[in-house]
Amino acid sequence: MFRNFPIRTKLIIALLGPLLLLAVLALVGIRQNQAESDRAERSTAFARLAAGLAPLIHQLQAERSLSISYIDSGRRQWRQELVEQRRRVDQASATYRAQAQRLSAGDELLAEKIEYGLSELGRLGEQRDAIDTKPIDDEELKAEPGIEVHEEEGEEELEHATEAGHGPLDSPGAALDQYTDTVSDLLDINGEIAPRSNDAELLKGVAASVALARAKDFADAQRSLLQNVYAANRFGPNEHNKLASLVTAERLYTAQFDSSATEAQHEFFEETVAGPQVEQVDELVEAALASGVKPTSEVKPQDWFAAMSGKLDRMRVVEERLSADVIATSSAVKQAADRRAWLYSLLLAAALVLALALALITARSLIRPMRRLEAAAEETAGH
Repeated sequence: MFRNFPIRTKLIIALLGPLLLLAVLALVGIRQNQAESDRAERSTAFARLAAGLAPLIHQLQAERSLSISYIDSGRRQWRQELVEQRRRVDQASATYRAQAQRLSAGDELLAEKIEYGLSELGRLGEQRDAIDTKPIDDEELKAEPGIEVHEEEGEEELEHATEAGHGPLDSPGAALDQYTDTVSDLLDINGEIAPRSNDAELLKGVAASVALARAKDFADAQRSLLQNVYAANRFGPNEHNKLASLVTAERLYTAQFDSSATEAQHEFFEETVAGPQVEQVDELVEAALASGVKPTSEVKPQDWFAAMSGKLDRMRVVEERLSADVIATSSAVKQAADRRAWLYSLLLAAALVLALALALITARSLIRPMRRLEAAAEETAGH
């Protein structure tokens, strides 16, 4: 049957197979590049979520410090400041919650981390009620001798943890501890986001941001602890050991930040987290650690609080820089993926058009001589 086809048809059929194969390969290549672009876009969204956590953490830390001061004053001071800070936390929480819920689909483990972190964040109402109304037990509020340096919830325990949380919030002490647990659980989300990108620079940027956030959290805990120490003009039970543990933890995560940060980010940290207030904080902390049971009576609690708040504000500036760097890096990755996708698509389309044009030219160059031969053969046969 095929042998009876005209020569033109035979050539078209012979050339059609390779052209179709090339077209299929072109479509596959375009789809792959589009998929890479989509992954980069999702990584950008994850990076923005990671960057968006820093403002919420900062506000939660401030609410924790004010809550501690409020409880330590016997609920006689800091009430108005605490109410205003809670409003700021609620605003930051609503913004972050909406962004996180949009990204939780499509990744089971990340979805579990987000669900758990948001469930802990959702306990703020219980915390505030306990801080405002539950009986204050001085024994319960005594510091533990050490700290638990960050440890993620086991993956297999996430479902149970989401339901049970870290325990009942039936006292001011439990409510205050919950702030630290919530901050840690939210930072676990960023720890899970980092591996979602195969870009090394982006991964290290998120890791540096998480490490700095944890260092800042331990510095904030020092602010609350030493404020109480200076107000009482003495260390309470376990508070000296607690301070030493907090300082060690801050230095540990600062070292982790240094290992992940770029040279420019490290230099920015050194330039920003510096100055008289930072030097004053370092001197006061070292003096407190060396003093044993009784710190110097010359330090006023408000002076210490102001100095450490200045240091934390400077660390916040570095956090904002890291967040901007993460977003810029993820955007650059997305743009590079888009450019590769378009370039590859254009090259494949050009190759397909060129192959088709060459096929047509080749077909025409073959058909004309063969037609002349066919006509000559028919003419010869007629004689």
